[in-house]
Amino acid sequence: MTEAEGVPISLFTTSAQVAEVNTIETLVEQQVFGPTPAKLVYDNAADADWLRSALASKGIEQVIPHRRSRKRSLFKMDVS
Repeated sequence: MTEAEGVPISLFTTSAQVAEVNTIETLVEQQVFGPTPAKLVYDNAADADWLRSALASKGIEQVIPHRRSRKRSLFKMDVS
C-alpha cells in the first residue's frame, strides 16, 4: 500500500492463491508509516461488502467501483 505520492506505507505478502481483497484490511492494520489513510483507491477486485463495512468503520473513504455482476449497491461509490 502506498500513500498519495507513491511512498510505501505498508507491505504484506501471501501465497499467489490468496485473493487481493483478503489482504487489504491487513495492509491498513499493519501500516508502518504515516497516519491511517483518509481514502482507499482500488479497482473493482475490492468490491466486497464486508471490506467496505470494515473500512467505513475505520473512517476510510473508499473509491472502489462496483463489479458489473453486483446485484445490489449497498454503498454509494465516491467518484471524486
